[in-house]
Amino acid sequence: MCHFVIEAFAERGSCSSCILHDTIWFEMQGTPAVTIASSEFNSAAHSQSEALGMRDAECVFVQHPIQNASNEEIRNKADLIVDEIIRALTK
Repeated sequence: MCHFVIEAFAERGSCSSCILHDTIWFEMQGTPAVTIASSEFNSAAHSQSEALGMRDAECVFVQHPIQNASNEEIRNKADLIVDEIIRALTK
């Protein structure tokens, strides 16, 4: 049993559909879940969650771009969203 689920993708927008299916499925099972995505896919993720019937599915967006970022840049971007992730999982 898991107590929460954090699922992430970076810069491939086609993943937004699958990842949100997962987030919504876990939420429907009673397990807090959050999707983390690149800010480039903010509107796509919100459209997908609405289409899947859970407009308020938890999504946190990390600053775009990701693909060319160094490890240090990725850590800095992650540090900026930690509180949002915790808030999303503990609502």
